[in-house]
This record gives sequence, structure tokens and C-alpha cells, in this order.
Amino acid sequence: MSHFAKPDTALRKAKDYLKVKQPEMALECLHRILSSRRHRTWSPTHEKIMLLYIEHAVGLRRSTRDVFILYRMICQNNNWGSMATIIKFFRNKVETKADEAKAESDR
Repeated sequence: MSHFAKPDTALRKAKDYLKVKQPEMALECLHRILSSRRHRTWSPTHEKIMLLYIEHAVGLRRSTRDVFILYRMICQNNNWGSMATIIKFFRNKVETKADEAKAESDR
């Protein structure tokens, strides 16, 4: 996987991977940009990256712990409101997925 010059480029590439049904590659692409030391200044694109990552990681039942830690480092000086938004989104996604699993097991 190549290195991306900007978070916008990584986000676009991840969406391209999702269009061709390769969610694992999309998650790897998003994880790589979040873990890059080069892109540690928060921008609205980072929030979009996190929302996309969480949406697909929950769907694939992948761990999001390391990505939350990386995002916390990105947000800690500038924008704690964004971190709160991401946590609420994650909680809603997980609860929805749990309700679906519970309904499926009750059938």
C-alpha cells in the first residue's frame, strides 16, 4: 500500500475500495493515514475518516481500540468535540448492530 500525501487522498482511495467491495483494504488505508506521524494536526477530514472507519469496522466486527487511541492523539490539543461526536457515533453503531444480532438470534 502506498503512502498518501493528504488525508483527503486516503479517504477518496478508501471509498474507491469500498465501491469495489474490498472493505479490508479500505480499513487498512484509513488506519494507515491515522497512524501516520505526518498527519497529526486535526482537520475535518480526520473526522470523516473516523466515521467511515467505524461504520465499516463495526460491520466487519473488527476492533477499533487502536484507532480510537490514534484519534485521541490527533484531537487532544484542538478539538475534543470531534472526539465526543465519534464516540457517540460508535456507540450508536454498536447498539444498532447488537440489536440486529439479538433480533436474529430470537428468530
